[in-house]
Amino acid sequence: SPQQQYNLNMSGGTNDVRYFVSLGFLNQDGAYKLGNFFDEFSANPNFKRYNLRANFDFNLSKEWSVAIKAGSEISNSNYSRSNTSDIFGTIYSANPMMSPVLFEDKIVRNVDGLTALQISNTPLYQLLWNGFNQNFSSALNLNFATKYKLDKITKGLSARVMLAYDSYYLQSVLRRKQIPLWDLRRNPAATSFQDSIRPIAVVNQFEGPISFD
Repeated sequence: SPQQQYNLNMSGGTNDVRYFVSLGFLNQDGAYKLGNFFDEFSANPNFKRYNLRANFDFNLSKEWSVAIKAGSEISNSNYSRSNTSDIFGTIYSANPMMSPVLFEDKIVRNVDGLTALQISNTPLYQLLWNGFNQNFSSALNLNFATKYKLDKITKGLSARVMLAYDSYYLQSVLRRKQIPLWDLRRNPAATSFQDSIRPIAVVNQFEGPISFD
């Protein structure tokens, strides 16, 4: 699957002030080709991550120094709720010569008269029917440290104070959309093969029988 990764690092400073900043971005798409069935719906995996790391060191005097470290990571991921093993299992068991996946932009489940040799769901339907999971997470880490040398009292003696703060947030959203399935049935009055099959709405897993204009 296609993947993009970018990193930018900056560092510098003086004897008394030093800094390091790192920015990163990762984007990885899934390997499935779903088509444009639903503009607002996609079960194709996608993962985006943004990360920031910053370190600052200050020498306030010969005895007193301060260090500040901060890190943050934000990720946004999208996954199909169907197991990968189920999706690939359907692909492996599908017979490409028995049932078209699409007919006039409609997802086909079965062809009339060939039900004994067909699978119950096409790979495309197996990928879409259970909806998708969208996860958003963010993490923040902050560290503050200060050190004061007490050589005037005892050589090598120093006092040090450290503070740390960590936070983590996770939001998970599950969405499903009705996926209509169609059967192809022969029209006995047709004079050509193209006219001999027509899509017939079948029962779907959400609301029972449905019809389309």
